[in-house]
Amino acid sequence: MASINKIDKNKYQIVVSYTGKDGKRKFKKKQFIGTLKEARQESLLFEEEIKVSDYADGHLIKFKDFLEIYITKYGNSNLKPWTLIEYTKALNKKAVPVIGNMFMSDIKPLDIQKIYDIEKAKGNKTGTIKRIHIVLNGVFKYAYKMCYIEENPCDRIILPKNDSKFKDKLHYFDIPQTKIFLSLAEQERIQFNIYFKLAIFGGFRRGELIALTWNDINFKNKQISINKSAKDTAEGQIIKETKTKGSNRTIVLPDECFELLQEWRKENKTDYVFIQHNGERMNLSTPYNKMKEMISTYNQTAEVKLPLIRLHDLRHTSATLLLANKVDIETVANRLGHSQVSTTLDIYGHALKEMDIKASNVLTNIFK
Repeated sequence: MASINKIDKNKYQIVVSYTGKDGKRKFKKKQFIGTLKEARQESLLFEEEIKVSDYADGHLIKFKDFLEIYITKYGNSNLKPWTLIEYTKALNKKAVPVIGNMFMSDIKPLDIQKIYDIEKAKGNKTGTIKRIHIVLNGVFKYAYKMCYIEENPCDRIILPKNDSKFKDKLHYFDIPQTKIFLSLAEQERIQFNIYFKLAIFGGFRRGELIALTWNDINFKNKQISINKSAKDTAEGQIIKETKTKGSNRTIVLPDECFELLQEWRKENKTDYVFIQHNGERMNLSTPYNKMKEMISTYNQTAEVKLPLIRLHDLRHTSATLLLANKVDIETVANRLGHSQVSTTLDIYGHALKEMDIKASNVLTNIFK
């Protein structure tokens, strides 16, 4: 039964009393802003909502089945398509194997903790576990609001402390290696030459380059604007927002990049800068496949071989070469699209330390 209490002008508290699955009398409250007539209508809806979903329903519906409700009733209308795809994939892969057959009201903090412990045992970093927690918390928060459960078990979880995000040694080309790699790129098709030059000179992420359109290029001012990114999903490649708001940026690049782009523009009449043979946007895997092919071919005859670094390591190459040439950390952070300078320091602090040691050795050698 619902009761309505006036809190202030046009502000009411609706209280619904009901019997929980333990047989005890329970209450659910919500505030409503509007007229008394509207509050009465809302109280009927609220009471019906509790009758339909009731806390007792939590012991009638399993987690894996509730996910369908969450996706249909909440996800489809409140989450961006690519976010919903990623959330659904994470839930089905990480949570369902552990708690999928448990009833919603039976899931306790220890059960959620078990999911995180399993992921930790697999070697996943704290950041990955925290992302899983964000997704799970969203599901149980919705379940609580819809009265399927009396408490969100995620609220009582103690998350692990942050790992050192970038404790592993960075891999990147030094100056001689970069020169060799760029010379190899010049022997490839023009769009690959452009791609690898932009990756190194601009420090762009893979998805940012694949999503690049001709409208993002300002030939007059020699600038490129980053405002979106490509991402692979189960449904295929999509265009989404950049990694963070700080990732949106406009940076200046050398003249040679724009000379190549102008030449390629005459041949490429599509909207996107990097394309497949059929004119569609380039696959995300293509640049690294080409990079491996280039390095492998070169190393077959070279006396001094190039290391087979990752495609993302070209971004690290860009940053470390800038830092090695005394470009200030804030400028480097802005070019990379880091929201905070501290992120850049976290990633490249080790490289800066190595540079400092080399500088010290140079001074030592001078006075020997």
